[in-house]
Amino acid sequence: MPAAKRHKLQKLQTIVRKLSEGLTVQQACATVGCSDEWFFGHTRAGHEYEYLRDAAEAAMISARLKAIDKIGKAAFKDGDYKTALNAEIWRLEKIYRRQYGQDERNMLGVQNNTFVITYEKAKEIETMRQELLPDVQARLGLSQPNGSNLATEHEQNG
Repeated sequence: MPAAKRHKLQKLQTIVRKLSEGLTVQQACATVGCSDEWFFGHTRAGHEYEYLRDAAEAAMISARLKAIDKIGKAAFKDGDYKTALNAEIWRLEKIYRRQYGQDERNMLGVQNNTFVITYEKAKEIETMRQELLPDVQARLGLSQPNGSNLATEHEQNG
């Protein structure tokens, strides 16, 4: 293997190793004296070293998981169970997104929370509300001594 080619491969492998240590692509490239564009250019699809792009992605994920593990274990050891739980929740939601997090592939940015009920169901709900309202108001101290209640007066005036 020619020296220039070997040198390029060594640079790319060093970048992947630095990514596994937790550095960003820009930081890892700076340690070997190249730009992130150089790295992405030599690892894009169809190039000789395209397999290193996948290795770099796996290295970055591995570094993040190690950091989260470290945080979770240290928090658990110190009795900070909330932080330990949050570390595991983060792992599930971010790393195993399809199983445990929001799957953004199917989200359109619109939440549909409209619903339709029948007229009969609406009447049933209103009857139930009228039956329960005096008891709820009495428990909350909203009933007046003369038997009327503030909520009913407010509804009539309002």
